[in-house]
Amino acid sequence: MSTVQFDEPTYKSPVRKQSTQHLLADFLVRNNLAKNNQQATYMILGIAILAIIISLWMISSSRNVIENPPPELIDAEQPIGVLPLSSHQV
Repeated sequence: MSTVQFDEPTYKSPVRKQSTQHLLADFLVRNNLAKNNQQATYMILGIAILAIIISLWMISSSRNVIENPPPELIDAEQPIGVLPLSSHQV
């Protein structure tokens, strides 16, 4: 049994350089907001954690408004959970 051989060049994938710094960390170091890359990374991590905490706080406070609406917003004639129909329907 004979083997089939092709005389075509083999495919080589392009080589990418791995960046050791992130753009945001580099920006913080370049503008003297952080001393080095590690400190910039900790700042970014702290900002991300703070954003998550603020988001969770806002979500929990909005649920409280939905579950306990102020009395002036409650319409006694409208059943709970049903949106009122407007007179201008499209």
